[in-house]
Amino acid sequence: MNKISNILIAVVLLVLYAGCSDSDDTSSVSALTVVKSDVEYSSEGGSGTILLKTTQAFEAVSNASWCTISVSETTINLTVSPNLNVGARNALIVISTGNEKCQVNITQMGDMADCNIEGEHKFSLLGGTVDFEVNTHRNYTVSSEGGDSWLTFTDDSDGKIRVNVASGPYNLAEPRTATVTVAIGNVKWTGVFEQLPLAGEYVIRYIRDNGTQEGVCRLDITNTPDTYDVRYLSGVPITNAGGLPGKALYSDGKLAFPMGSQFLGYMNVTDYGQVPLYMYAYCKKGNIVLSDDLQYIAPLVLNAENQLELTFGDNGVWSNDGSLTVDGFYYACVKDGKIVKNWGSMTDIVMIHK
Repeated sequence: MNKISNILIAVVLLVLYAGCSDSDDTSSVSALTVVKSDVEYSSEGGSGTILLKTTQAFEAVSNASWCTISVSETTINLTVSPNLNVGARNALIVISTGNEKCQVNITQMGDMADCNIEGEHKFSLLGGTVDFEVNTHRNYTVSSEGGDSWLTFTDDSDGKIRVNVASGPYNLAEPRTATVTVAIGNVKWTGVFEQLPLAGEYVIRYIRDNGTQEGVCRLDITNTPDTYDVRYLSGVPITNAGGLPGKALYSDGKLAFPMGSQFLGYMNVTDYGQVPLYMYAYCKKGNIVLSDDLQYIAPLVLNAENQLELTFGDNGVWSNDGSLTVDGFYYACVKDGKIVKNWGSMTDIVMIHK
């Protein structure tokens, strides 16, 4: 019995000794612990914190001027300046108490500059404006070439660039182009700006015999401002490549076919000899007429493929009640007020610059 008692007493004393040993030995317990830290920053910089767990006074030092710190109780506040260099950079925050020291590494990405001006930008003869951005903290330059008379740009020196393309002149036979270049050192982004002419070849799509058909026509500049010769080359009821051209007029961002002066030449008609051929205004109700008051009009717009696309419609003066509208063209030879030969109609006309 005494043996058992002695063993129990020995075990109790051993447990009590082990508990005291753990509580008295503090060499393995840190007095300084980093709980949370913001250590990664973009090139823009910003602010962050390092949160500590400590009961002792501590000091914190940054080894980089671009990463400044301030201390509030157990929080270290970080302020990171923008990185104006291409390469990434690191800063070291050294935190120390009387007996301990720890380090926190701060990383900041380099200035990966970018500009969305790169590529092709097309405008109709109406011109217009388009805005671009330069994403960088470094100094950059903007320059243009080839557009002295019609392209200008503004730069607010804070990454916002606006390019302005002037309207006209409208008798431009060929596209005109210019470039705008944004440069940061040896890195460059170039945008090519093209202003499309109204002159040139077009795909012409239309409705005939209840089906969609397609042909080719061409607009040529003339000596009369804003007036174009129109030749129908293929795929249409009448081609006038060897005859007189029709006329189209430009005004206020629209192209119009005047429907009273569309004399296309003479045709040899059996039993009638040489008879004048006209392109009449046509209404889907079957009416035709020649009148310069009537116009078949299309606004100048760019389609999704950056092509000049002209969708024609009525100018609204055929009848006061709107019962008659210009829906397209009608080709006919008329003599003494009588149609002696016709080639039918083209309606719902769309012209797309090739």
